[in-house]
Amino acid sequence: MFDQFTDSARQSMQVANREANHNGHQYIGNLHIFIAILDTDPAILDMPGIDLIQLRNTANEIVSTTPSSGIKQTFEHALALNKKYKTDAVDTPHLLLGMLTEPDESVRLLLDRANLDIEQLRMHLLQQLKNR
Repeated sequence: MFDQFTDSARQSMQVANREANHNGHQYIGNLHIFIAILDTDPAILDMPGIDLIQLRNTANEIVSTTPSSGIKQTFEHALALNKKYKTDAVDTPHLLLGMLTEPDESVRLLLDRANLDIEQLRMHLLQQLKNR
């Protein structure tokens, strides 16, 4: 499956795996991917009103206490978005948009604690996708 990913998306998945291991988790969850993207491609989430350092700290707090799941759905949605927008490969915006399509409890909690509007974030990510 990762052969359909950009180098940036593959790198994010490698960092997500390390993040999961660091937290003692035997699985990669959506928040592990979110944190990895904050580390590997922070510009993708550079929006007015978002403090990326605080967002990462909040994500770290949540990932240590709240189960994160749903990556199968995230990948399915990301692949569908890749096809829909006729992009060359799945990139980090696809992964985040896929995550936001059916956010799990941990992602909803992160968005809530960070006061992020899901629709504004989606629109921002779609714009990022078009600009790549």
